[in-house]
Amino acid sequence: MDRPSPLDTCPAQLTQLVEKALGRQIASVDHVPPGLDSRRFYRLGLAGKALPSTLIARVDPNPGAGSDLEPIRALFARHDLPVPGRLASARGIELLEDLGDESLEQLAHRRPAERRDELYAEACDLVPRIQSIPAPDQRGWDANLVADKARKW
Repeated sequence: MDRPSPLDTCPAQLTQLVEKALGRQIASVDHVPPGLDSRRFYRLGLAGKALPSTLIARVDPNPGAGSDLEPIRALFARHDLPVPGRLASARGIELLEDLGDESLEQLAHRRPAERRDELYAEACDLVPRIQSIPAPDQRGWDANLVADKARKW
């Protein structure tokens, strides 16, 4: 029995968004292991030689008012924190710059031992920068969102 290709299991809306927003075709689809909720991530290989050659698609099968990452991504970007670029979006889908899947630990092990401290210091320096960002005024306490996050944890 033939197994479906990853491209066959790719949501049609995702294919349409990539074609409309980037004028590109999807050449390959790799499923990124899921996290704690229903959102799914795909690493999309794009046809042709133009850059980017890959991107990450974040797909929320049940998009709600609080499912959009853009407010957080944009807030961090306004404060000069490193975030993936947002290439396009549609309801429940975001196309993001592919930053790879190498962890800080893996990256550190590829560095010479005497340079690892620099890398960890750079990562640790991000924590107080994030903590110093004032909370956006428009986002109040959302008891349903907190309960949903607590249930997932």
